[in-house]
Formats: sequence, C-alpha cells, structure tokens
Amino acid sequence: MTDEKETPEVVEEVAEAKAEPPTEKRYTRRQLEHMTAKRLRDLALDLKEIAGVHGMKKGELGEAIFTLRGVEEAEGVSAFAVDKGAIKQEIRQLKGLRTSALEAGNSTELKRVRNRIKRLKRTLRKVS
Repeated sequence: MTDEKETPEVVEEVAEAKAEPPTEKRYTRRQLEHMTAKRLRDLALDLKEIAGVHGMKKGELGEAIFTLRGVEEAEGVSAFAVDKGAIKQEIRQLKGLRTSALEAGNSTELKRVRNRIKRLKRTLRKVS
C-alpha cells in the first residue's frame, strides 16, 4: 500500500484556488429591472464600489450596478428612464376622463380609461 501524502506545494495550490473570488456576474438591464429594491441593494453592497447604497432608489441602484457590472444590449429604453412626474400627470388627466365617462354612462370608455390608469400605476410601482 502506498500512502500518498499531500506535499506542501499541492496544499498551497489548493488554498490559492479556494481563495480566488468567483467570476463576477454580469447583468442585463432587463434582469436588473425585474429585481426588487432589496435585492438590488444587496448586490450594490457586495460590489463595494457604490457609495450611499441605502439612500438610493431602485432606479438609481439599477443604473449604478449596470454601469459597473452591466452587459450592453440592443434593446430599447430601460424602465429606469421613466419620468414619474409625466406618468402621474397622465393619471390625473385620465381620472378626469374617468369621471366624465362615469357621468355619461359610457361603459366602454370607462373600462378603457380604468385599464390605462391601472397600467400606468403598475409602471410607477415597478420603477419605485
């Protein structure tokens, strides 16, 4: 029986291999957009290059992570580029249309306006 003992060189190589950090994960804009703010915050804290993580909003966190670890895509505009003020203004206008459709008894218009308000509110919640 041969007793194979690990030489100091082998032990040192194994220790170095374990000490290497794992490859850094790259993210697409779409992946970052679908993450929660808590998950984005955890990622940003792990990166250590981003300062003021706890004071950032979801969109700011997503952009900061994307600039450090993002993969450029040939997709359109990101959800982080949404103007909240414009969406809120459109919701206010639609609420006025909703009231007038309700008073006129126009159920098809009422349904269309309510669905549009609902979609806009979902967009706001995704960005927040």
